[in-house]
Amino acid sequence: MVSGVKYKDGTTIMNLYGGPGTEGYISEDSDEYISGFAFDRVIDPDQVASVLFYKTTNGNGDVTEEPEYYEVAVK
Repeated sequence: MVSGVKYKDGTTIMNLYGGPGTEGYISEDSDEYISGFAFDRVIDPDQVASVLFYKTTNGNGDVTEEPEYYEVAVK
C-alpha cells in the first residue's frame, strides 16, 4: 500500500490512507498489478515526483525503522 508521496520540491507527505479501495492483478494472465484507495487529503498529482511504500514492518503494519520505504519515481 502507498505510504506517502514526495513532491518535486522535496516535500514528503506520509500517512495518506483514507479508506478502503481495491488491489490485484488486472487479469489472471497479467503481470500488471493495480492498487487504488482514497487519500485522506487532496494532493496535486502534477507535483508528485515519487510514490513511497514502506519496506519493513513488524507484522502489524508498524514501521520498525525510519526511513524504511521504497521510493518509486512517477513518469
